[in-house]
Amino acid sequence: MSQKRVLLVSGNSSQRKLVKNALNHGSGYIVQSFSVTEKAISLLNKRNFQIVICDDHLDSMEGIDFLKKVKEIRPGSVRLLITRPDRYPVHNTIKEKNVFHYCLSKPLVPQIIAATVQHAGEYWELRAQNALFKEQLRRIDRKEKHLEAETIHFEQEKKRFMLIANHEFRTPLTLISTALQLLESQMGSLPPMQQRLMATAQEGVRRLTEILGKINCITGADHSIKKETVNIHDLISSIIARQEHHIRERHIRIHFRVSKKLTIWGCREQLNLLFINLLSNAIKFTPDHGQVEICAKSNGSFCYIAFRDNGVGIPSKYREQIFKPFYQLGHLKNHSTSSYKFKGNGTGLGLTLCRKVVEKHNGRIWVESAGTDKGSTFCIKLPLVNVSVRNSAQDEYPYYLDN
Repeated sequence: MSQKRVLLVSGNSSQRKLVKNALNHGSGYIVQSFSVTEKAISLLNKRNFQIVICDDHLDSMEGIDFLKKVKEIRPGSVRLLITRPDRYPVHNTIKEKNVFHYCLSKPLVPQIIAATVQHAGEYWELRAQNALFKEQLRRIDRKEKHLEAETIHFEQEKKRFMLIANHEFRTPLTLISTALQLLESQMGSLPPMQQRLMATAQEGVRRLTEILGKINCITGADHSIKKETVNIHDLISSIIARQEHHIRERHIRIHFRVSKKLTIWGCREQLNLLFINLLSNAIKFTPDHGQVEICAKSNGSFCYIAFRDNGVGIPSKYREQIFKPFYQLGHLKNHSTSSYKFKGNGTGLGLTLCRKVVEKHNGRIWVESAGTDKGSTFCIKLPLVNVSVRNSAQDEYPYYLDN
């Protein structure tokens, strides 16, 4: 512990000697004493003192007035007043205004002086630590605000990029698609090689159209959605049927348990995109010969849908990040245009699209996983009617679906 500087101001030489002797018994203080207030104030302007002690009657002013000046010059100091017990009522009122912190009663007792000044030193240390802590909090707060501003700017730039990409790609894509349709209609029957090339080009157009559709949905470029009664069983089963080739290729077993009567009020096109992405994700991140389970059930005003796999799993720290645009858990080298290659990374827009679609339907989507290689369950909560469920208390996946 470093030594503390003590400024002692008193017109009484015996008093100054008594205080200095009381404090000199320990090695924790450097005491400088004055009988003239002007000299003491002059030194205070040049040097910092952690503790200031003064008598209530000084040569040119009252002790209280001197301590007021000390507070102005060195607000971080701990101030002690030497006074008579009969003046406590007056001084207690002034003490409440934080002019001084401790009183030393006359006649002075060395042991009490030492103990009171020790408390004053400890109080100064606590205040200094508190000030340091507050400054550290201010720095952290400034950094957080800076990071928040950068994050907002980055998100805005990402959205701007997606809007520009959507606009710039759509026109040439339309031209390519039209040209391919004209070629196909006018060239008649094509040889096998040309047919394969045409099919490859059409698949490329389809993929680009799908990506632009995702961007459109995420950026809100297309605000209009047409809602109708959608049968969940029929919609998901049709998606499974369309992806049967990929499912067989990966030897994935699909367990489909959805009531044929389960319907919700929603946009068929967007719900189709939602379920396609969740199914392709489940297959993509499940090893060959793995299992994917799709189950759904209504409960009160809500419909719960779960896509569960026994694949690679998701660590808890990434469960919110994966819904951000372009965020991918895998390495960039794993990027693949295939929607079903094991661990193949796509555009990083699929789950962002899923959340956007669910939010447009006033619902909620989240993921549950026990960790790496423990599989994942993507849970969706949708209202059976047009109500909001975002602030509902019942946000956990209802495990009765397993029964």
